[in-house]
Amino acid sequence: ANTAGVHVVWSDGLQRERLALRQDMKPFDDLRVRQAVAHAIDKNAIIKNILGGHAVPIHGPLVPLEWGYDKNLKDPYPYNPARARELLAQAGHPNGFAVDFEYAPGITPKNNETAEAVVNYLAAAGIKAKVNAIDYGKFTSKSRTRALAPLNTSFWTGGGNFHGWKPFAILIDCEKSSALWNPKPRYWCNA
Repeated sequence: ANTAGVHVVWSDGLQRERLALRQDMKPFDDLRVRQAVAHAIDKNAIIKNILGGHAVPIHGPLVPLEWGYDKNLKDPYPYNPARARELLAQAGHPNGFAVDFEYAPGITPKNNETAEAVVNYLAAAGIKAKVNAIDYGKFTSKSRTRALAPLNTSFWTGGGNFHGWKPFAILIDCEKSSALWNPKPRYWCNA
């Protein structure tokens, strides 16, 4: 609706929506399964059809507004459900598998719809994700104690000190950055 004297301006931001695959838990300890998940989801369709084009896919840890972002990076895992099924078969899951999926509704724009789309894309590749929507307080508590489901989604906004984040820690190697974040190895190690 138009309101006299009000002008809405869209602006790029630093927030990322992420799908976390717990590499410390089966079946995501297998690189082929993680790659299959990445190929199974049509990120561009989610951005276009759910987020109304108000997002960009990123192919690394940085968003376009951040120093060091490389606009020339290409998606290493483009949407390819046939490749996703092939990788699952290679990893010993020819009929897919079931997995718990947790997220906190309402913490990012349209994340209910995004979670539903992710579940549907995964199902088409043979991964049956059982959704558990939990409030943000419980989600944060489970995140800090490493109790989240093997598949979960959340957000990360650049800067600040969220969960002990140290600037540029993600850009250095896994073992060195682990000491900056937490004494235990990070979930993204050896991705």
